[in-house]
Amino acid sequence: MMKLLAVLSVLMVVAGSISAGPNLHIQNSDFDFGMVGTGMTVYHRTWLKATSDSAVTINAVKTGCFCLVAPLPDSTIPAGDSIPLDLTWRVQPAEETVSRTVLVFPNTDSEPLRISLTAQPIVHTDTLPFEVPWQGLRFGGQDEEQIDRAFMMANLSDSSMTVTVISAPDERYQLELPESVPAQNHENCRITLKTDQFDGPYEGSFTVELTGDWPVPRRLTIPIVVGDFSYRAPVTTLQ
Repeated sequence: MMKLLAVLSVLMVVAGSISAGPNLHIQNSDFDFGMVGTGMTVYHRTWLKATSDSAVTINAVKTGCFCLVAPLPDSTIPAGDSIPLDLTWRVQPAEETVSRTVLVFPNTDSEPLRISLTAQPIVHTDTLPFEVPWQGLRFGGQDEEQIDRAFMMANLSDSSMTVTVISAPDERYQLELPESVPAQNHENCRITLKTDQFDGPYEGSFTVELTGDWPVPRRLTIPIVVGDFSYRAPVTTLQ
């Protein structure tokens, strides 16, 4: 019987962190989404911590692109406290790995801090040794208290495939994945949305690594979409 791994929050952190002198620390400042379906939107949460004896004010957060949004819940971080910075990136089609840099300007330093994101847009998936829902897990509404959806991970190779969760940072859903998928087989997975925690349409994602008989683990990110984003206006944090 398949053993499921329940993911309620961040289970693994595979990213660096940076500090601006003794005043501001950014956790998970570098993140690689791995392979992403073309035109999909992915999500990463980082944390800004005031490490000085006084509050730190964030003067600006600049993404340099309409495709990347990084709203701050508050511009002032009390001494010793932290606030989340949620990065939502619509990855444009490309033939190679793409990257984006977010600049954070605290009032305590003349130079901005940098957050680096990378992704590899995937157009042709038929040559890969596995199948996942590249176009994301989509939900039309939030009428029920919870929404459950099953999906499949398939292993097309001749050896067992191990599944490792890299990032699932949002408390608004619970994710169940297998620890491994047998050769030439598939396993059912499940996502449960806790819609009582939603206040509107939502875009998120989770990132996993698949290890098998290929040379290096293959990292990939699967989007989660609740509601209709097809007619949204472009937004940006450029200042």
